Amino acid sequence: MLGLNLAYRDLLLSVLLVLFALVMLAKPTDPKDLLQPPGQLFIYTTWSDLGGDIDTWMIGPKMAKPIGYDNKDSAICNLVKDDLGTTTDSTGFNYENIFCREIPDGEYVINVYSYGVKTLPITVNIQVAMMINGSSVLLFEEKVTLTDPKQEITVVRFTIKDGKVLPESVHHTFVSLVDYQG
Repeated sequence: MLGLNLAYRDLLLSVLLVLFALVMLAKPTDPKDLLQPPGQLFIYTTWSDLGGDIDTWMIGPKMAKPIGYDNKDSAICNLVKDDLGTTTDSTGFNYENIFCREIPDGEYVINVYSYGVKTLPITVNIQVAMMINGSSVLLFEEKVTLTDPKQEITVVRFTIKDGKVLPESVHHTFVSLVDYQG
């Protein structure tokens, strides 16, 4: 009986050593493969804690409707944080985020809207970043001031071609996304 227990223990130890050797010889995982970015294009909107709801709106190529509080998802982009302006984090700011998984060629429009702001005027900060060669690169950083209830401002419009912003395409010509008719 003692011989059987020793044989079982030796077999178990051998199997564990083989498994350990296989794990050690396995190709190491590239850290870039472990953490995939949430998207390829990012829109970050922040505003101070003045008790109000600012909405971020965005439309791009291959989108039938703009992304905003009443349409949070499209085939390529999502409003992942719709901040109602009722609470803030430890920084004292409210924020909204839109992430796009793809960046098809075409025009992009980014707007902010004073949905339910109690204290006006209010300054809104918008950052637009894009993944380029695995790193997040800031494309635009804008500050706009909303002065009226239900005011909508086009923060930036730009065209992407072959994964790059065409510099001559950048402008701020207003187009409403809140009342978008397509």
